[in-house]
Amino acid sequence: MRRQIPFFAEINDSHAAAGFPGRTDLPFFHVFTLDNNCDSVRLTMPPHRRGFYQIALLEQTPGVSVEVDANSFEAASDLLVFVAPQNVLSWVRHKTQRGFVAYFKPEFVEQSGTPLTTTFPFLRPDHINVYVVSDFIRKRLRDYFEQLCSVFESRQPYRSEILRALFTALLFESRAIDAEQGLRLSALTAGAAMAHRFLHMADQHFQSHRSVEAYAQLLDVSAKHLSEMVKEHVGRNASAVIAERIVQEARRLLTHTDLSVAEVSQHLTFSEPTHFIRFFKRWTKMTPREFRRAALAGVKRIP
Repeated sequence: MRRQIPFFAEINDSHAAAGFPGRTDLPFFHVFTLDNNCDSVRLTMPPHRRGFYQIALLEQTPGVSVEVDANSFEAASDLLVFVAPQNVLSWVRHKTQRGFVAYFKPEFVEQSGTPLTTTFPFLRPDHINVYVVSDFIRKRLRDYFEQLCSVFESRQPYRSEILRALFTALLFESRAIDAEQGLRLSALTAGAAMAHRFLHMADQHFQSHRSVEAYAQLLDVSAKHLSEMVKEHVGRNASAVIAERIVQEARRLLTHTDLSVAEVSQHLTFSEPTHFIRFFKRWTKMTPREFRRAALAGVKRIP
């Protein structure tokens, strides 16, 4: 019986759970190749969360799949995969799998207190998680990862600083790929920056802050002004963004844990299960039980 989604706060904890023998000596970063998989690494990893981000380049390998928030992707093509700490991840690997993985915490790249997802919106948990990339892009990405692996394995002076510079370049390369996929980004105006800060806060505080007024107070603006900026730059009402974040978490818990509806309600800090049921049905047109039945019928659970 799964009472909660397994969570690995540290990179090396995740390695241990997956049977991966490698370890990082840097608390906020690790990069490694998948080309030399060892027999100790699990062939399947059940749904879990991590306390850090992941960027992976999965090169064409039949039989390899990754599932992010119940959306499954096959590595029959070259894939660029992003996973945020809020996402639920599972995977099936193959012994001949090729590619690279980088794990990192925001502290590794954040500058001047600007939230990571403001500069790199594609890392948001509700963004597109997986991109099919061309062979030309795959080769460019492989070059970045090979340089990162080479520096990581070295003990040269300014190793961390060089890794940070190379990895930041990879993130901007990924931002360009994201833009080419049709999600083009313009320079952030003050209003857009406020909207992005709100999105970041909603990801962090959705369980304790349920009203637009609460976020407006944190941002030191009026609720009306915040609502207008979010509507203009995100395209959705601020109240809808908060509700969608709560619903997203409810869906994950209903799909990937055995918590009862009442326990999910309590986890999400609803005062009564009936309030949660009404809220969930309002936004999904299904009761939590109906959603769970449909989700479990469509999701292949990895043992």
